[in-house]
Amino acid sequence: RKLAGRQVAGNPWKHDCTTRIFEGMSTPTRHDRLGDFVAVVLIVAGVALYILAYGRLQDISQLSYRHPGPPSVSQLATAERARYLANGGVGLIVLGCVVGTVAAVRMARRKRPLPS
Repeated sequence: RKLAGRQVAGNPWKHDCTTRIFEGMSTPTRHDRLGDFVAVVLIVAGVALYILAYGRLQDISQLSYRHPGPPSVSQLATAERARYLANGGVGLIVLGCVVGTVAAVRMARRKRPLPS
């Protein structure tokens, strides 16, 4: 079995299964780690923008006829800006997922061949 591994000499209870599992994997380079970091930063920034826009839309929804908010700012224009901000956040999340997927595919294509 692949997961069983082989016994390490001198210790009948210790198996070297991690070596067998990770034999065909390539070592991540600095470029791979940077790609993953950029993907995570994009996703976190997108989530932050989306949460910020959601908070602004919640504030707008609490306005009423008696408490209309500042007279110099239109609620419709504020809602449009919040909607654009939310769409930008979703766009950053999607971009982060694409960057992470491209980095993973690039690393998988560079995979070392299995020793025979």
